[in-house]
Amino acid sequence: MPPVNDLPGRPLRVIAVRSAELLEAHLPAWRRLVELALDRNPFFEPPMLLAAMRAFCSQRAEVALVYAPQRQHPDAEPVLCGLFPLRTYRGRGVAMGIWTHSFAFTGTPLIRRDFATDTLHAMLDWLRDERAVRTCRFSKLPVDSPVHRALWSVIQRRELSYWIEDQHLRARFERAADAEAFRQRAVPRDVRRGIARSRRQLGEQGVVGTRVLGPGDDPAPWLERFLGIEASGWKARAGTALQQNNEQRTFVFEALTALHANAELAMLELTVDGQAVAMNSALLCGDGGYYFKIAHDERWQRYSPGAVLELEFADWLHTSTDVAWLDSCADPNHPMIDRVWDGRRLIQTFWLATGRRFGKSLLTMLPMLRGVKRSLKTAR
Repeated sequence: MPPVNDLPGRPLRVIAVRSAELLEAHLPAWRRLVELALDRNPFFEPPMLLAAMRAFCSQRAEVALVYAPQRQHPDAEPVLCGLFPLRTYRGRGVAMGIWTHSFAFTGTPLIRRDFATDTLHAMLDWLRDERAVRTCRFSKLPVDSPVHRALWSVIQRRELSYWIEDQHLRARFERAADAEAFRQRAVPRDVRRGIARSRRQLGEQGVVGTRVLGPGDDPAPWLERFLGIEASGWKARAGTALQQNNEQRTFVFEALTALHANAELAMLELTVDGQAVAMNSALLCGDGGYYFKIAHDERWQRYSPGAVLELEFADWLHTSTDVAWLDSCADPNHPMIDRVWDGRRLIQTFWLATGRRFGKSLLTMLPMLRGVKRSLKTAR
């Protein structure tokens, strides 16, 4: 869709909402913003963010909405140009940052592509002047994102001080000419052989198959099976399985059900004699997407069902979708996904001083405070 340039000559306005119910009042404008976003981020789009706010939102979290009046129609409804989930880090007036909960693996704010620079300037002005914030944290931003480039341009133009807290590479699926070309390019020969051997060994236990969640399927049984598999091993023993936490379980069901209704959820399962031994889920948006979760039944662990499923998933992406890339959302140097996806994406978390008094001084203290925290943790 081409950019729309019917935007303002008057100042932008920022408002903040603190609940899913208040945010729902902005749904039509929010959906339009998603259509015109400089970069899609499913974690900050309606299905995921509304579910997250209902499940996890605390008094420290809110969503800032940047609105602009229409230039040619000043009496018309204002246009939503930016959406920034935020949280307070160090108390009012000290630090705020992008809110990324445990299930939001990238923190790219939604910004209208034809008004990106003005939206970022308005947001930084609001943080500095209205909220008296001295430092701001942008977390889990892909460096190849156009939002990151636009933000970095604004930082340089405003001559703001910054500190890069963390940056790392994470695996990324990058489409090839076909599935076989992908296997040859992305997966080392010894890894391909090992996965093929695991699949043969699974076949010795029963009939191996792959099922895909279809558009007309009810996602609820799939989600129940997924949560059951995830709770079949060490996570349940550690008390961290999604099934054991009511808020997390509710979030997963609400968010993924809504994504399925929007045709934005992919789920595959690897089966042996019809029994699921591994399952995965991914969020699709435009020509790309983001991995969400993968789980396998630990009773089948010696056959590496997760790795077998990953190659089946890559085949499916090539044969049944137009997806060009998929962010793994995995930790750096992940022992499984790094072996089967050869693309890499640089992810960055950084702080910047807003220009308010003492902001730069606070920024210079952050590396030192982080070092002290690490030392105390090591000592404990």
